[in-house]
Formats: sequence, C-alpha cells, structure tokens
Amino acid sequence: IDIDQSGSIELHELKQRLADNESLRDYFRALELNATDTLTLFELLDQDESGSLDIDEFCDGCMRLKGDARAFDINFMIQQSRKANKRVNRWMSESSHKFSDLSLSISNLQSFLRSILHKDETVGEAVDGNEVGAGETWNPDCWEQKDAGNHDAPDDALLK
Repeated sequence: IDIDQSGSIELHELKQRLADNESLRDYFRALELNATDTLTLFELLDQDESGSLDIDEFCDGCMRLKGDARAFDINFMIQQSRKANKRVNRWMSESSHKFSDLSLSISNLQSFLRSILHKDETVGEAVDGNEVGAGETWNPDCWEQKDAGNHDAPDDALLK
C-alpha cells in the first residue's frame, strides 16, 4: 500500500491502491469493511489525525472497524463527535478570551467615565461649570438642556 515506501500511508496512496489492487479490496471485504468511501475510511484509521497512517494505525484501525456496517458507522459517528467536540472547545476558548477582553475594555471605559463624571476628593470642585459640594456626586442625568439663547424654551424645541 505504501507506494513511496516512506513507512506511512497517505490518503492518495490508499485511494490509488484501492482503485488498482484487487487483493486489498478483498482484504477489506474479508474484514467486512466498507471501503467505498476512502476518505472516511482513512479518517477513521488515522486516529492521531496526522494525515498519514503508520503500520500500527492501519492494522489496529482495520481490526477495530471490522464487522458489519454498524461498527463502521458507529466509529464514524464517534470520530465526527470528537471533531465537533474539538471545534466547540476551541470556539469556547476563543469566545472566553474575547469576552474577557471585552469585559476588561468595558471596565476600563467605566473607570474612565467615572474619572470624568465624578469629582475628585477635593471639596468644591467645578465640573463643567457646575459646583459640586463636599460629599456630593455630580449626576449628569439631572442636567436641564435649554436653548443657549432662550433659557425659557421648552425642551422639545431642542430636538428640532
């Protein structure tokens, strides 16, 4: 099967041998292995996901998969489940890092805004022209917005 005699079997080598080697197809049939889907078969045999099969992986995998189609299908589902689990774990890790970064950014923004909106410990500090007395906290929500030219203008006039 090892066409280039590298000591391992690559997917293209398995495909080529299955296409032109009747005895290999007979071997798989004797083990009751479904070799019609070469890619799936190769992925099931390649337990370490290295992209190549050494002799132990090939032999152990064939023995593990031998039997009726149900063993093949079950092993295929197990392999797919492992792959999905790896993707989900990778996504969770990446998301966790991104949420941590986002949380830190929000915390930094909150601190920055507090430093702008709250008075220092100094008594009588002026914030935006408004005097804040000792023990008071400046509250921007209590601002009254009025037209600079007409202090008696209704608030909805400013929205136009």
